[in-house]
Amino acid sequence: MNLAEKLSVQKKPKMSRVNNLSNKFFKAEGYFEEPETEEILIKPKKKEKAIKGKGLFDHLKAIYQESYDPKYFDNMSETDKKTFSPYMINRYLSMNPEWLWLTNLVQQYSYDMTPEALYKVYADLIPKGNIFLKWIKGKKDKQYNKDLIELVSLYFEVSKRDAATYILIFLSKDEWKERLIEICKLYGNTDEEVKMLLK
Repeated sequence: MNLAEKLSVQKKPKMSRVNNLSNKFFKAEGYFEEPETEEILIKPKKKEKAIKGKGLFDHLKAIYQESYDPKYFDNMSETDKKTFSPYMINRYLSMNPEWLWLTNLVQQYSYDMTPEALYKVYADLIPKGNIFLKWIKGKKDKQYNKDLIELVSLYFEVSKRDAATYILIFLSKDEWKERLIEICKLYGNTDEEVKMLLK
């Protein structure tokens, strides 16, 4: 018996408590011997594979890697049609510098188009072939000290998000950095505390 089978064995009581008491009496008298439990093997359930729908890259593949299929949208389910995002299609195709002018032109009109019409336009205009486009990620914002953000937010009476932008601008030039230090000192911070805030 392998480990999976051992783990799937469960012990099930054969009789109720009253029956067990009467059995103990008969066993004590020596009339019969019966096992108190029986083993039941439970087969592990097979995992069902989920049917995966089409995603962004499947739609892109239909645009530039396959021959044009005029019934592409007719053959899709409703959930697959919902995954066709004109914004994401435009964004991804614009990452190829050679197609940038084309995607910019199409994007101007894509908000008035149906997803099916956008597919047909791109399928006609984009050259066919196996093309790799690297996804360009946005830069992560630098995290500033929460107390510093709070000070700048209070001083300029802006949101914390805007305060983080202000800090970025202040730190871009030395003379502006000095002004930020002055603002921190207005709230009673010492030179050491200001250094800790600007770290």
